[in-house]
Amino acid sequence: MLPFDTVHAITDHLYLADDAHTPDSLATAVVLLLHEHTDPSSSRRLVRAVEYPLPTADADRGLPEQLLRFARGLTAAPGWSAAVETGVRLLACAVRYADIDLDADTPRVVQRIDAVDIDGRLYRLVRHCRVTPPALLIDDTAVPHDVPATHPALLDILAAGTADEAPRW
Repeated sequence: MLPFDTVHAITDHLYLADDAHTPDSLATAVVLLLHEHTDPSSSRRLVRAVEYPLPTADADRGLPEQLLRFARGLTAAPGWSAAVETGVRLLACAVRYADIDLDADTPRVVQRIDAVDIDGRLYRLVRHCRVTPPALLIDDTAVPHDVPATHPALLDILAAGTADEAPRW
């Protein structure tokens, strides 16, 4: 079970990923891999995020399919695990993307970040416009009919990054 301070650090990185985008960056979905590593100067464990833009050539496939292809690519890449740093552990993966909010009276474009951590906790961050702060939901017990379409693919990415006991990230 992840400690509270680690969950808090994951949440902080999701907020930072929300703030880091530009209006043009919403055209491309971005996968975020959040991992824990040891700071060599202090020996403290720190969380950092690495962003991977999804190929725009696959945009017509739909976001869940793009994420599944990303997960398959992690395990199929020759030597990908050999390039991983020692002492680094994948904690969570997320995807930042533009979506249409149909819950409002008038449909509008929103930015979403969906994430899942190694405990199965679901994070959903939604920003309706740049002038209001984003809303964040953290769900410890995701109900199958209330999870985003990205959830199964995010679980596959986590599984690819934590396939064996050796740290991967």
